[in-house]
Amino acid sequence: YPQNVIKDARALLAKAQSMPESLDADITRIRAIIELCTAEQAIDLDTAFTQPAFIEKQLEDAKLTDAGRALLTCYQAKLYNDIYKRSSWKYNQVDAPLKPYPADVSEWSGLQFRTRISDLLAKAQSLAGNTPLSKFSDVLDYSPEALDYIPTLADFVRLSRFTTLASFVN
Repeated sequence: YPQNVIKDARALLAKAQSMPESLDADITRIRAIIELCTAEQAIDLDTAFTQPAFIEKQLEDAKLTDAGRALLTCYQAKLYNDIYKRSSWKYNQVDAPLKPYPADVSEWSGLQFRTRISDLLAKAQSLAGNTPLSKFSDVLDYSPEALDYIPTLADFVRLSRFTTLASFVN
């Protein structure tokens, strides 16, 4: 049940906040955030509009390693991309200057979404480093063979960046 997942994820997030800065703390935090966001959207899809700001607050306040910050930033970009893809036709009709971004994500233009997503993925790429992707097996699903082609977090972010930006062309 989503309510139980939310309760457990909040407890996990509290646990991560009490841990010293480490990859283990990052993984605990990221797992909690992913579970929380997924469960909230299962209850009410409109919570998707507030989740990127929640992640931004986590990025500002949390003790994160660069690798954890990269993966969480990548997840934030994914959430923005999910919102955009759900109604891209609507957002592409909005005629607004690139900046400032409206506080309400539902009022963004397609250009604002694409620019923000691209900027976040570039930021994640700059932070990713060569941390083995296998360190994130608790929060990412992949086949063991994937590590032959995507051995590091930097490779994962690079692939995410490529596939996301390529989807804007379609």
